[in-house]
Amino acid sequence: MITIGKHENKEFKQLENGAFYECFVSAVDELELDQARGVMKGSVNYKVRDDMHPDYAGAEIRYDYFSEAENMGWKINAVASALVIPEGTTFNSLKEFFDFIKGKALMVKVKLEPSQDGTKMYAKANGYKPTETIGFVAPLQDFTPIEDDNGDLPF
Repeated sequence: MITIGKHENKEFKQLENGAFYECFVSAVDELELDQARGVMKGSVNYKVRDDMHPDYAGAEIRYDYFSEAENMGWKINAVASALVIPEGTTFNSLKEFFDFIKGKALMVKVKLEPSQDGTKMYAKANGYKPTETIGFVAPLQDFTPIEDDNGDLPF
């Protein structure tokens, strides 16, 4: 049996155009081949940190596209700089870079862009800078509990 109780439909506050928000890399796409260029491509999503911007809790900046094309180096370097990845660090692929940045904190500048039909505004990443806080740990995702079938664990 399922019983639905009273609930409030929370309206999310629209992110502001041109503002920087404390975020973390919340999701990265599985990479796919860009047929036209012959390089791998994918996108990154950022989530606004609830602890820093409670009015915007849960807001996302989605579909920040990256590829292994030569003209994407500036964008990868901009995100790496914001994440304070040391100069000279090497990643063997875009997938390796994505795996490394997932869960990391940075500030993302928002640019609002209209939907194709003009009825909604979507937040797009338009700049990056280092986080102004330390010690951030991203929320656990894909948590799998430890099963102790043998009774070996001391707790």
